[in-house]
Amino acid sequence: MPPSRRGSDPAGVGPLGGLNRHDHGIAVQPDGKIVATVYGRVESSDILEVVPPIALAADAMSATCDVAAESDSGVPTTVEMLTRALAHMGITSGVEQAALEAAFAEALRTLRIQRDVVVARGTTAVRGCDAELAYKLDLESRAGTEFEAGRMDYRERDTVHSVTAGELVCAVVAATHGVPRSDVLGKVTEPVHGKEIPFHAGHGVEEREPGRFYATRDGVAWASDGRIDVVDLFTRDGDVDYESGNLRAAHGAVHVRGSVRTGFQVHASAHLRIDGVVEDAKIEVGGSVEVGGGIMPSATGNVEAGGTVRAAFAQETRVRASGDIVLRNAALNCFLWAGGRVVIENGRLIGGTTLAAGGVVVRELGSDANVRTRVVIGESVGNEQFGKLRTEVQAIQERLKALGIPAGIEDALLDLVGMPEEKRDEVSLLLEGKNRLHMAAKTLVGRMSALADEPERIAVTVHGSVYPNVIIQIRAHVYRVVERGHGMKFILDAEKHRILALPI
Repeated sequence: MPPSRRGSDPAGVGPLGGLNRHDHGIAVQPDGKIVATVYGRVESSDILEVVPPIALAADAMSATCDVAAESDSGVPTTVEMLTRALAHMGITSGVEQAALEAAFAEALRTLRIQRDVVVARGTTAVRGCDAELAYKLDLESRAGTEFEAGRMDYRERDTVHSVTAGELVCAVVAATHGVPRSDVLGKVTEPVHGKEIPFHAGHGVEEREPGRFYATRDGVAWASDGRIDVVDLFTRDGDVDYESGNLRAAHGAVHVRGSVRTGFQVHASAHLRIDGVVEDAKIEVGGSVEVGGGIMPSATGNVEAGGTVRAAFAQETRVRASGDIVLRNAALNCFLWAGGRVVIENGRLIGGTTLAAGGVVVRELGSDANVRTRVVIGESVGNEQFGKLRTEVQAIQERLKALGIPAGIEDALLDLVGMPEEKRDEVSLLLEGKNRLHMAAKTLVGRMSALADEPERIAVTVHGSVYPNVIIQIRAHVYRVVERGHGMKFILDAEKHRILALPI
């Protein structure tokens, strides 16, 4: 049947069959004459109706229309008719009036139907940007310093910067509001707004103006895990070995311009940077650890950080971080624990056990030799570590109490002066350990809070191949990989109580 103009007689519509006034684009006049109330094509099956030549997308985010200069019966059409047809279908939002008029003008000029003209568009949702720290110094950790011909020196990372008291160190850029999704039917979905970040000024930093943080002392600025510290820097020009002995920094950061050799230790309440490698050594810091080389196989050594650990690789060793563990190349047969994520974007995670509260991102997981590789993710990992930190802090507090040291750290520091040397050394170690554990706990709580807000982000993501004999655990649910796959994401379906393996 031809399209009917509003108010025209839709001839040949058949019996009325209980038709009501204004029913489906049809009206019955007092004299019994049936007329169309909207532009469209007459259709008659069980119900008589006039259907506008408009197609609504399945997601209601757009509508298209065939625009003609006249109906099949030769009745002229107008833009107003098409606009009324859109309203008849409930399309009231995002109408492209200019596009409609242009298509109608082209139809009049060419006397040809303009097919599938987009006459309405919805508004796509836009997620708001999360708040972020805008550092006034170049504090972001870089892979290295690039020289001519693209050569990279991974020993020169330029992450330590000197500052003076009163200098602006960083400012918080506020989160932005999201844009709501609105379809052409006028349905609006609330937007996802950006999130504020839980930022706390570290040692030697204070907030003098809202969102603007300044150094309160001279020192070096070191940024990690959403906080920035200005601390003393202790530098070792060479390896940590028999010449230097073990290194301990109760109130500052340490920079080792060499490697930490087998059997030696480095302890710092703040951050640690090692230009070389870590052999079978013990590393314990309250802040973050940056290793220019790799973390080598160890029998008794380990790396523990209250912040993030970054290195080229890790092999047959133990690494714990309250923040993330970020490796450039690979992790081979290691025990890795992270309060955040384990990230090996360009390499493999093979063998061992990896526990990461915030998930895992790797290029390849497992190996073609089917090496057993266990990965555990989710909030239970963070809860376990938090309990461990609390137990260690309580043990230190009990020991300090037994030594007659007041609970306040500042009072204890004053008492060090008159202590016997043996007691002073033990108290110094205890206070350094307590400071380190407090920093680790603060970082861990921040990470766990962020994960609670966005549980859907907790996943095992494999951009390359995943091999058989990989075991993935999320909460009490276990997934065993039995055949090789490529480009997969493993997440927990909480409703069905199982782990899903989805393509990415």
